[in-house]
Amino acid sequence: METLSSFWQLDFHLLKLGSYSLSLIEVLVVVFSLTGAYFSRLGWLLILLANVCFFLFFHQIQLYGLMAAQVILFVFNLVWGIRAGATNGQPVKNLDSMGLIISIIAIFMPSISLVIALIELPSYFPEYFPLPATFTMLDALLAMGSIVATVLLARRFTEAWVYWIIIHSLLIVVLAWKGYYVATAGQMVLLAYAANEYLLWQSLAKSSSQKKKSKN
Repeated sequence: METLSSFWQLDFHLLKLGSYSLSLIEVLVVVFSLTGAYFSRLGWLLILLANVCFFLFFHQIQLYGLMAAQVILFVFNLVWGIRAGATNGQPVKNLDSMGLIISIIAIFMPSISLVIALIELPSYFPEYFPLPATFTMLDALLAMGSIVATVLLARRFTEAWVYWIIIHSLLIVVLAWKGYYVATAGQMVLLAYAANEYLLWQSLAKSSSQKKKSKN
C-alpha cells in the first residue's frame, strides 16, 4: 500500500495513462525545474527543490553521476541564491579560446575518474546502489557538464547555454530510452528555453562588446 512516506519512489503513482504509470517524483522534477527556469525572483528556491527531486529521481533510474552532481549544484545554487544580485550587474560575455578549452577539459578530465567510480559503486555500497549504473560515460559527462555550465551561467558567459543545450538534448534521448516520457517532455521545454536564452545572451554580448569598442 502506497503511503506519503514513500512519495519519492518511482512506484508511487499518481495516475496511469494507458500502459504508462506517472509517478509523483517525475512530476515534481518537471514542475520545479520548469518553474525555476521561468520565475526569476524565487527561481533559485525552486531550483533547489528541483535539485533534491532530481537527486531522488536519478538515483532510482541509475544515473548516479547526475545524482551526485545535484549535491554540488544544490550547494552552489544555495550560495548563489543567497548572494542574489551579486552577478546581475555583470555584462554578458563570451569565453575566449583559452577559457573554452579549459571548460572542455574541466568536463572531460574528471569524467574519466567518475566513470570508474560509477562502475564500482554497486560493489562497494550495494545497500545504497543495488542496481548497476547505466550510461556510465554519458552520465559522467552530463554530470560534469551540468556543473561547468552552472558555473559559467553564474559568471554570465554565453557558452553556458551552449552546454545546457547539449545537456538537455542528450537527456531527452536518455530519458526517452528509459521510458520516462513526462520527464522527457520537460527536458524538451528546457531545451527550447536554453536555445532562446542563448540567442538573447549572444545579442547582449555583442551589444556589450560594441559599447566597449565605442568607448575606446
